[in-house]
Amino acid sequence: MNKYVFIAWLSLVAFACANMLLLPRHPWMDEAMLLVNLRDLELNAVAKPLPLYEQAATLWLLLVSVVVKNIFSSDALYEVLKFFSFLAFLFAALITCLTFQSKERPYFSFVFTCLMLSSLVLVTQALTIKQYIWDTFFTSLMLYSGMRAYRLKTLKEIWKFSSIALVCSVLSFVGILTAVGIGTALLIEKLARSGWPDRPFLVAHLGAVLLPATGFLVIKIYFIDPVAELQFSAHPGAYGEHIGGVDGIESSILVLLNLLHYTFSFLVLDYIAVLGNSWLVRSVISLIPVALFTYAFRKGGEAKFVALSAALIFSAVLFLNAMGELPVPYSRHFAFFQPMSLSLLAIFLSDILERARLSTAISVAMILVAANSLILGVRPIDSAGRAQSYLRSEYNPEPDAPIWVAFPAQPAFRYADFPEERLLGMFEPSSGSTSWTVRGGGRSLNHGKPAISTRYAERMISDIAGHDVVWLVFVEHFKMKDAPFLDAAARKGWQCAPPTGPSVPVLRRTSLYLCRQDFAATE
Repeated sequence: MNKYVFIAWLSLVAFACANMLLLPRHPWMDEAMLLVNLRDLELNAVAKPLPLYEQAATLWLLLVSVVVKNIFSSDALYEVLKFFSFLAFLFAALITCLTFQSKERPYFSFVFTCLMLSSLVLVTQALTIKQYIWDTFFTSLMLYSGMRAYRLKTLKEIWKFSSIALVCSVLSFVGILTAVGIGTALLIEKLARSGWPDRPFLVAHLGAVLLPATGFLVIKIYFIDPVAELQFSAHPGAYGEHIGGVDGIESSILVLLNLLHYTFSFLVLDYIAVLGNSWLVRSVISLIPVALFTYAFRKGGEAKFVALSAALIFSAVLFLNAMGELPVPYSRHFAFFQPMSLSLLAIFLSDILERARLSTAISVAMILVAANSLILGVRPIDSAGRAQSYLRSEYNPEPDAPIWVAFPAQPAFRYADFPEERLLGMFEPSSGSTSWTVRGGGRSLNHGKPAISTRYAERMISDIAGHDVVWLVFVEHFKMKDAPFLDAAARKGWQCAPPTGPSVPVLRRTSLYLCRQDFAATE
């Protein structure tokens, strides 16, 4: 590898670490909802569904949260968990590089690191406290152990994999998919190589599948099923779409194309999918993983084993999705799959770099893509945090005015412990079979799918009635727009405008308005 490329790569990794650790961020909506639950969580409630906002978290995250609170405090929970997420991202990269780096693949670590930093899903999840980046780490750990079992082919390594797979399957919602996929691939490889194994190896290979499956089944019955039932019933719009669903063949094909696209989170593909959101574009993107799997199977060896494992995992996802048991509404739900797919892509690109005369140019291009992804992925996602800071600051021109908070911003204000007497329009957050956003009147169900209620603006007018000056806070979520609310306020004589001046922070995905009642303009 060109020494200048190597220096640039090290600089990129250092920049990534500094950016992820030092860049200030505020909890986004889902994080705030989870944090409100976690800060009061006790050890005896870990195995129960979370009481607020219909939130869910893996057993691993809940246990870590209790430990963090006991060692530090509830106030430190967000920063500590965010740091742990960064460590999960870092160790997932290191473990995967250790798995495949060799004299035959001198470029693998370079390529794979660039690919991970080019994955918007992984970079974004590395800075959140949700469980998705931990799913990535568990997959990397199982892949490392599975590859050792594939290479060494000893009983000891197979049982090591079984033990690691059991732990990962218990601590993760989706770890069982990776465990069974790799375990089955080990058995298929054994049968193809030397026929039916003798009894000790047969027991070991069956244990590699059945042991994690048994552990997961216990957790599923006592922990996951109650959580999943609550999630599926409260959020039918997000979790109701799947292959073979009620919306017909067109919807099923779109779900399938999305699942194929989710297998790879790579900056270029993600942007093409967003900018060219059409059937043709999605179909072309979906052919990329198919082509990569075909390449890996033809290449043989370790690439074939990884491709076989990934194909088995993806087949399990398709089957469970078609049965309605595993909806995958967002790309972050496929974060667990990225070590498999990015490893295959890294093997393919490593082969190209070893042969190409323009290897330095290709390497530099990959670094630039990774850096661009990093900048986009770690940019602050403002979920009312800056607005809260401004409202509490000495620069607030109306520090005593009440604050009407649109429901997407309410979890952040509740987590920030804003005085309840200053907040207007707050919904009751208890978990239920119907989403708190629907029960509160912020959204209504349209053919089973929630949308912003047409009456929510009227609800706001009722909430702020009786006051002369109020603040309005909106967060860009659930496709919520400010205009209908500002129009409704204007019709009732409210003059609303964003605060101005050098002390006003730059708000991202958040809107803040100061409204004064103009009685002369009232209808």
